[in-house]
Amino acid sequence: SEGYRLEASSTDFGAAAPGGTVYSSATPNAALAELTLTGLDANTTYYARLAALNWDGAGVYTVLDATPTLSVPVSQAQYYSVGRTAITANWAALPSAPQTATGEGYEFELSTTPDFSAVAYSSATFNIGLSTLTISGLSTATTYYGRVGSLNWAGVADFLGLGSAKTIRRRPRLIVIAPQ
Repeated sequence: SEGYRLEASSTDFGAAAPGGTVYSSATPNAALAELTLTGLDANTTYYARLAALNWDGAGVYTVLDATPTLSVPVSQAQYYSVGRTAITANWAALPSAPQTATGEGYEFELSTTPDFSAVAYSSATFNIGLSTLTISGLSTATTYYGRVGSLNWAGVADFLGLGSAKTIRRRPRLIVIAPQ
């Protein structure tokens, strides 16, 4: 092999579905094991194919699985309220159209670890107009790390970190001792 070429299109490469923009990335380096395509639209399914190139740049393509790109990320995300056993996040809702400027819904996750290696709680919606999610059933006086992501049609989130928030301690009980 004299290198590789990776191509992707929002329409299938077969004769039954011609058209669409073809994005291409190639390398003459046969030892290179990674190619990147740039300029792809958000929240769009792409059909991909890969070819090992011969000495004159020609190759036979292997068809790869179709896959969606991530949706447009959320913006202006923040903790809206933090209580004893619940945390609410909100963000600027994405528009409902066009497909390349929106997503399919949102996911809000909380973890007790900053790297999200242990996602403790999650809430999701496929309502693109919604801009608030609440997670309840949390422990009091506990630090949680949050993130909000927009979902593509495959349910994969493009997350934005919110930092940490600590739930409120239980209210102290008032004990009244009557004089004897």
